[in-house]
Amino acid sequence: MTPKPDKRRPWFPMYPLDFLADRIVQAMKPLEPGCYCILLLHAWNETPPGTLPNRDAVLADMLHITVKRWRKMKRRVMAPWTLGADDRWHQKRMQAEAVKADSLSEKRRQLAARRWANHAKALPLHNGQNAKAMPSQHSTSHHSTKGGAFAPAGAPGPVPIGQVAAQALEEGKP
Repeated sequence: MTPKPDKRRPWFPMYPLDFLADRIVQAMKPLEPGCYCILLLHAWNETPPGTLPNRDAVLADMLHITVKRWRKMKRRVMAPWTLGADDRWHQKRMQAEAVKADSLSEKRRQLAARRWANHAKALPLHNGQNAKAMPSQHSTSHHSTKGGAFAPAGAPGPVPIGQVAAQALEEGKP
């Protein structure tokens, strides 16, 4: 029923104005357009795309309704579908949209592969080696032991935070 996960179409082209303006949809009773829409969603990833099995129990199960209720609305909900020689319901527009979607996805896949192939050629190869690590910010090799990075030359070195707090207390500062 549903194709392998790697063949699924993750997006669904929906044209709300076309859907609402369709005379067949307009002729449906209040809950039936929702059932039709749910069946379209199921049919999108069927094999072949845009088709449904001709089995009332399966279709009713897809809609989470009883077979009895399904049979009461089936004529109107399935009006946009055609029963094919393969004993499956076919939705002509959805089949055309699936062909377009698959074509677009394939074009995008090829463009991405080409772009990343060109990108990989532009990058220097590292022969599996990792880059050398940056020196630590706390390394004494880059700073004098006196003053720190922004202190004038000859200034006293950094004072631990505990000493700063003790000095402030001695001077009566909070």
